[in-house]
Amino acid sequence: LLVPIVLILAQLTIVTAIALLFSTFSSPLLSALLTLGVWTAGHFNADLRNLETVIDSPAAVYAARVLYYLLPNFAAFDVKAQVVHGEGVSLVQAGVTLLYAVAYVSALLVAAVVIFRRRDFK
Repeated sequence: LLVPIVLILAQLTIVTAIALLFSTFSSPLLSALLTLGVWTAGHFNADLRNLETVIDSPAAVYAARVLYYLLPNFAAFDVKAQVVHGEGVSLVQAGVTLLYAVAYVSALLVAAVVIFRRRDFK
């Protein structure tokens, strides 16, 4: 059960980094709402990838594809069904997912630092 717990903690780390990024340029309420929105969209990220089968608009498909690559893919961290059914989580899958989390959190924290440094508190 250690691997699924680590993946859940990595997902929480990404959510925390998202909240920190939003808190550098918005109010606490807006940061919470934006974080909740990104968290929800991140769980349904595969639907953005498959939107071209439903919508005929090239602009909407392009926008969905951009969002698919920008938003975090929280489905990769969701291994609860595998654990419940007694299937193991491969260490390769967990390692790649953790590398994804480290890269995503690093990018978010760099963006938060850049935004925070440009703020004028006067």
